Amino acid sequence: MLVAGDDCFADYPCQVYADSTHPASVYRRVVGYYAVHHRPVGAPAPGAVMVLNDGAIAVFCGDPDDAVGTAQTLTPVYRLEPAGPLAVPTGLVWIRFAETIMAETRGVAITALGYQVVEVPTYAPFAAWLRAASGNVAEALTGLARLAALPGVENVAPQMLMERKGRA
Repeated sequence: MLVAGDDCFADYPCQVYADSTHPASVYRRVVGYYAVHHRPVGAPAPGAVMVLNDGAIAVFCGDPDDAVGTAQTLTPVYRLEPAGPLAVPTGLVWIRFAETIMAETRGVAITALGYQVVEVPTYAPFAAWLRAASGNVAEALTGLARLAALPGVENVAPQMLMERKGRA
């Protein structure tokens, strides 16, 4: 369900599960919003409806074609359903294996699926942060089901940034 201004996001899935253990919990792409990544930290973002990571990512309403030609990366914006907050994909993916499987031993299988290991946390050697080997955010999102199908995987979840809400 793409509209004219959304064509630059045709490679992105319209729906992404929040994590593989709860496939009914999904993010749906929101038409009419786009995110600009790799902005200078702290730079003003006039007209932005949301800024993340100290301004390195800004979310705008409108047609993403207006921002085409910038040096930054553009991605669609998603919403956690039903009626949840806006969420921006980073291209990072969390994968967790059974606690008896060290993530570093699955590097060949991960690479074969088009991903690379970014980090294996010392506190969770059975898990890792991944990104698409190409660095392409759309490819990171479209391969989630393939990662979840690897033997011994207990959970796969895309990293989605959302605006932090303070407690009242």
